[in-house]
Amino acid sequence: MSQIEALIDRLKHHVCAKNAAKRFSIAIDGHSAAGKSTISRALVGTWPHAALVQTDDFYRVMSAEARFALSPEEGYGQYYDWQRLLHEVLEPLKQGRLVEFQIYDWDSNELGAWRRIPASQLIIVDGCYSARPEFDALLDFVVLVEADAALRRKRQAERADASRAWLLRWDAAEQHYIEATRLRQRADVIVTGR
Repeated sequence: MSQIEALIDRLKHHVCAKNAAKRFSIAIDGHSAAGKSTISRALVGTWPHAALVQTDDFYRVMSAEARFALSPEEGYGQYYDWQRLLHEVLEPLKQGRLVEFQIYDWDSNELGAWRRIPASQLIIVDGCYSARPEFDALLDFVVLVEADAALRRKRQAERADASRAWLLRWDAAEQHYIEATRLRQRADVIVTGR
């Protein structure tokens, strides 16, 4: 049985054990290019009516210069508009309400198209910083996806038009977050991304 199949089996147990009237929320977190979206797609394949929320839709509108000037700690706090994600999406979904929000447009560095996510019994939050402590009261299960740093760097280089200097700063902010929030200890399960 693969790690993803084992995770799905474990989550089926948790989702079924939870009172059917309550919503179950899962964060799929870890470094960029670790394999989080692969796992999220597998979960959506198992639960096609799940509400899938992606943290990349909440990248903060900010100039490249301002973003590059942030320390790792500041980057953790400011790269993503986690307050908007919390108040406009996670809280209402957990209350069983439909949500509508603007997603970040990566080409224009502005808020762009509107996205609608209907209420669902299962909420999957996919992306870096998805298990930040400010979300703890809304999360029922945390998956930490890890992958070898060299593999992640290779994937990042293939998918991003970012400089090596920027990727190092980005990685430092993620590392700060993982260590400062004790994500490895808080995770319900740790899986190796493929």
